[in-house]
Formats: sequence, structure tokens, C-alpha cells
Amino acid sequence: MNILFIFVASILSGICGRAGGSGRFNRLWRVVGCPFLAIVAVWLCFGVKTTYWWAYVLTFGLMAASISTYWDFLFGYDQHFFHGFMIGISLAPVAYATGHWLGFGLVVALSTLWMGIWSKIWNWDVAEEFGRYAILPLVVLLLIV
Repeated sequence: MNILFIFVASILSGICGRAGGSGRFNRLWRVVGCPFLAIVAVWLCFGVKTTYWWAYVLTFGLMAASISTYWDFLFGYDQHFFHGFMIGISLAPVAYATGHWLGFGLVVALSTLWMGIWSKIWNWDVAEEFGRYAILPLVVLLLIV
């Protein structure tokens, strides 16, 4: 049943990602909504553990910061591969708290490749942004490994 909720969170994350990038809605839909839904996916996978509160807060903050930039100030252009890499890295506090380092490595690899390749193949911003951010709750499933 939790997997169904993670798929719903994934769709909602894609909607938040697109809404926050569309220019018609506040950017916070993306910056706050997507990390929140990723944390919800963590809770659905591992349960809510009050001793991990610090990991949830750090992950949320790191992911919000990572989502808020495409790293063009560093590379001179929108670097979607690095964008995905940093979003994956933002789950490090949860990996530390749970001890699921192999899954964390898979999360980082998949989010890096997905965001970079997805952005290259789509020329329609609606599909590109939806797909880039819909993946966030789904990759959390890899943390279980």
C-alpha cells in the first residue's frame, strides 16, 4: 500500500516541480513541495522515527537548496546532471541515519543520470520539469537496498 502512496507522491512532486517552474505559480511549489514529498516517501519507506528528526530537517534543507539552482553560476549554463547529483546527495543525512549506503549510492547515480538525460531528450518544458521532479519520491525506494 505504501508503494501506491509513493507513486501518488511522485505525481504530486512532478506537478509541484512544473508549477514552481511555470512562472504562473510561486517558485516555492517546487522548492518546498518536492522536498516535502521526498521526505513523505522516506517516512513511507522507513516509518517516522523521532530519533531521525535531524536527518529529515537536514535532507529537506539540502534538497530545497539543491532544487533552487541549476548550477549555472558554477558551469556557465544549466547543468542538469550536476543538479540531479546534488539532489541525490541531499539524501545523505537519511542514508547516515538508516545505514543504507548502497541504496544511497543508487539514489545518487539514478538521480544524476535521470535528470541529465531527461532534460536532454525533452524539448517541451512541461514534460521536462514534470519528469525531472516526479522521480524524487521514486528514487527514495532505492534507499531500502
